[in-house]
Amino acid sequence: MAKPKWKKNRQRRHHREPVVRRVAELLDTGTPTKWRWTTAARHGLRAAMCMKGIAWAIADARAEEIVTLARHRIGLSHYPSWIEARGDMPQEREFWYCAGCGGRIDGGYRRPWCGEDCRLLLKARHRRNGRRGDDAARQRFIRVVLTGGTEQPKAPRERRCKHCERHFEPVNRTQRYCSRTCFGRADRRLISRDCLICARPFSPKGPAKCCGPDCIAEKRRRTLREVNARRRVWHTKACAICGSVFKSARSVALYCGNPKCTKEAGRRAERLYRCRKREAAASPGEEGPPLELAAD
Repeated sequence: MAKPKWKKNRQRRHHREPVVRRVAELLDTGTPTKWRWTTAARHGLRAAMCMKGIAWAIADARAEEIVTLARHRIGLSHYPSWIEARGDMPQEREFWYCAGCGGRIDGGYRRPWCGEDCRLLLKARHRRNGRRGDDAARQRFIRVVLTGGTEQPKAPRERRCKHCERHFEPVNRTQRYCSRTCFGRADRRLISRDCLICARPFSPKGPAKCCGPDCIAEKRRRTLREVNARRRVWHTKACAICGSVFKSARSVALYCGNPKCTKEAGRRAERLYRCRKREAAASPGEEGPPLELAAD
């Protein structure tokens, strides 16, 4: 007879109690904070369960449950913010400075901006300057926090873009354009080149030699014709009608291509077809006359 579900759950809790106790002791020894070994404990428990044949999803859920119970036993009820998890940073401060505008923030720290405007400003810096700009702002804020919150951060320096004349915050000392788009447009503006097909001047993007898609297509057609002309083998032939010498890329060509020769070749082919058809009707078992006799 199968055991009831409540008995199975009680037996499972009884078996995991020593594991929870050991994990709690391990987490309590973490330095500089008690959150140091939470991830390692969960991964280790999950790996041990998987080695015993338990499915990965079930093992991960059980490992998370064990680590959560161990955290609650040592007083880690909720996950901290990124600044609370750093053991080398002061936790008790009466005021902070905003990473966006540099203004003072009274009270405990929760986020590196003072309001919605500064949050959007930091987001715009991140999109405009890339990951490096966002990290630079965050590092400036961390330096202010490490000094005890008594030193106000410097105002971000601004520079005018050489292409669009807009103000922006440079990432390094050598940045002269606000974005890669302005950098590319300014670079193309300094170079002028004549189109290889239509000979009109244009500002190329990189090593371009044609001004537009039409000229590019024409250049490809010309290149293809040149390549085919180099690869083609010409054969010297004598026309079977007029006897003139001509060149052809086909090795089986018999006629020079003159309209008169073409018509005469058609008439000969028709006479040959009719002659062979009559011979086949007269004597089905015999072959028709040769080509030279039928043509004459």
